[in-house]
Amino acid sequence: KVAKESILDENRFKRYHCNMLVDSNECVFTKAEWDACKGELSDWSEADAVGAGIDLGSRDDLASMALVARFNIAEDESNPVYRFECRQWSFIARDSERDLTKAPFADWVHQGKLNVSGSPLGDLRDLLLEQCEKWQVDSVAYDPNGGQFLAEAVEQEGWTIARMGQNQRMMHEPITDLLRIVRAGQLTHNGDEVLAWAMGNAIVVRDRKDQWMFDKKHAREKIDPAVALVMAYRRASVAPPKPQGALYIA
Repeated sequence: KVAKESILDENRFKRYHCNMLVDSNECVFTKAEWDACKGELSDWSEADAVGAGIDLGSRDDLASMALVARFNIAEDESNPVYRFECRQWSFIARDSERDLTKAPFADWVHQGKLNVSGSPLGDLRDLLLEQCEKWQVDSVAYDPNGGQFLAEAVEQEGWTIARMGQNQRMMHEPITDLLRIVRAGQLTHNGDEVLAWAMGNAIVVRDRKDQWMFDKKHAREKIDPAVALVMAYRRASVAPPKPQGALYIA
């Protein structure tokens, strides 16, 4: 029954219960699952924690950043139960080789959902610092392969950074955990079309231990916003809770 609702679960059923050979590259998030998470975002000043993630592509790729806010909704046997909310921003170079006059990029640019810039990384850095200050971001995850310089600039402004390489060891747990909360209805997004497009493009490749990572090489289109989201989710999910109540200093 579960396998009928997800290609990922169908492939796992065939592999582990039917001993059938399946493709190691699999789509993760279905459109129905992702669309079901659309809703109104809350006031993030009330969040228990906020994490950020950045994924920087090549010159003709998107440069994306995502924020994930965590809200404490209940206590389960003294363990907190959380729900999460997310948003993302993406930039692309004005002189990119991609034709920005064609759909869907042309529509996103016209609607202000994709930022065209002469300096994508500089504009992303400025926006990231602004958002870190606004929401008091706990930490910013970055890929050391290409993101080191920007991360160091963020760290110099006083924010905590966290290395998160794009490999199975670092990505398996946050990808599978994000999939779990999507299916449980514990994630809310604002219907961002660029993010939905990237989530639909995202596929994973599994190693022999069934450890997952995103496969940019074989994705049908760009997945940078999806990668940034997973990184931001990871930082939000492991952040310490905010102090509660009044603070008195003797």
